[in-house]
Amino acid sequence: MDEKLRYFFERSQIANRVSHDEFMSRIRNFLTVIKANSQAMIDYVPKTYPGKILFFRAGERDTYLPTNPALGWLNLAAEEVSIHEIPGNHTSMNFSPNVEVMADLLKVRLQSLFV
Repeated sequence: MDEKLRYFFERSQIANRVSHDEFMSRIRNFLTVIKANSQAMIDYVPKTYPGKILFFRAGERDTYLPTNPALGWLNLAAEEVSIHEIPGNHTSMNFSPNVEVMADLLKVRLQSLFV
């Protein structure tokens, strides 16, 4: 793996911005996090959530994401799953201007809890 990373580093534009040691350190840390996250996803066994779930679905779909991502939550909610489509894709829905749509929906939902 180190040899592959060294090859990538030497042929990339990043070589002009960071040292080889810094690059290798960052990549190793990144790969450690990915490995830990992957293992956590394998080990995690979800339990039923006792309340309502507010699900934000990305409006733009791609071939890597499930067609209906909310399906996985339907069996985990003791109460309703409220699905709201947010403009953008899985990543861009979390940035302006799309995230404001999500924030407005969340604000309305939170305000309804305190009425």
